[in-house]
Amino acid sequence: MQECSVLSCGHEHRLVGYDLYGSDKLKAFGRCVGHGGMPVDRGTPTGTPAPIFYDNRLAPNGYGMNGHVNLSFSGPKLTAMYTDLKGNSLLREDWSVDAGGAVHFDGKQKLTADPDFHA
Repeated sequence: MQECSVLSCGHEHRLVGYDLYGSDKLKAFGRCVGHGGMPVDRGTPTGTPAPIFYDNRLAPNGYGMNGHVNLSFSGPKLTAMYTDLKGNSLLREDWSVDAGGAVHFDGKQKLTADPDFHA
């Protein structure tokens, strides 16, 4: 079984998530969720790994949309709900931890029909 973790990169001013990435035993699911108060970049994220979701919606100020993530814990289960500042739910992710302590990504569900939110 692969050991991995969820990594949140707080300085990135956008909402973007990456699939499992890394080398050898050090792997992580990267999540950039530092999009709560600064002007947010837009465009398709570049580099490796490619994103599995990202928000490219235009806010009235000409930048990207601001928002946040709410984490709900229930025993070995974690639900991450990504929401914009208007209260619109964008994406739900489900995670679990097995008896050995390994983190598992159980799936995601896109909750918005906006074509500029890519998931």
